[in-house]
Amino acid sequence: MLFFFMLIMLGLDSAMGGMECVITGLMDEFHSFFQGRRFAREIFTLGAATVSFSIALINVTPVRYLLHSPDQRHS
Repeated sequence: MLFFFMLIMLGLDSAMGGMECVITGLMDEFHSFFQGRRFAREIFTLGAATVSFSIALINVTPVRYLLHSPDQRHS
């Protein structure tokens, strides 16, 4: 059981590292937009996590079936 817990923790750690890289890069690129705003990093992080979750949810649910064209579904 500890082995699978370790795998989950490694996966979460890898995901957070990649996400932090993207967030830091975008925050540095658009520094003037975020400058002077309260909680700008926290709100941007929440938005990035929401977008990432939405994209992942499409890939792991049956909704993905609806996104295929009719030619692919019935052939």
